Amino acid sequence: MKKSSIFKILTLFLTFVIFSCCSGCIFAIADYFNEKDLQKALEIQKEKKALADALVPEIEGYTFETRPESYFLGKEDWESQGFKIYSIFFASRDSFECRLERISENIEKYCVYRYQSNKIDLDQIGYVIPTEEQKAVFEIFPIFVTQSILYINEEFFLYSEMYSELYGWNAAGAIALFLLDFEKHKMYYVGYSKGWIEAELEDNQLYHWRRMCFKLTKNEGELI
Repeated sequence: MKKSSIFKILTLFLTFVIFSCCSGCIFAIADYFNEKDLQKALEIQKEKKALADALVPEIEGYTFETRPESYFLGKEDWESQGFKIYSIFFASRDSFECRLERISENIEKYCVYRYQSNKIDLDQIGYVIPTEEQKAVFEIFPIFVTQSILYINEEFFLYSEMYSELYGWNAAGAIALFLLDFEKHKMYYVGYSKGWIEAELEDNQLYHWRRMCFKLTKNEGELI
């Protein structure tokens, strides 16, 4: 075999070895930074939980719970415990639209509309005016206007979500609910979904909202 051929083979071999080592380093660094980002995100969630726990519900009688799907044996298990998956619990969100409008320079209102059958014209149901204290809740649970209304057992709720600064809306962390009273044009903070952040901190991972189950109970156990 010619020396040039041997040299080419050795060169290719050394190139492969060096590339493999470098690739391993790159992947190791990537894994390190992913883990580092995860821990940072979890620490932020922990801080937000402390802020959310300090919020006082403005109306009694409601309990809002969340659990990862993986905590159940399957559909029959979570349904038997009164939980619903995200798509079912929030099924009514596509039937309504919420718009932030202004009454005056310093006063805002949330107008709720119901979609007509053709989904072009909207029928206004009513509006509510948030207090300054409730606006402070939105700092922890930013509201995503246009699809933030739930209609459950003839009651309207506005919901707002946490989000991860590192992972966006895919890892919300918790959802706050407000009961809407269109006659008085008021809204009342019900509370936020307990169990989501707790599961993230305990399991050392962020849970996607599509992989969560939700349960809202009223008046000591009545499912709604």
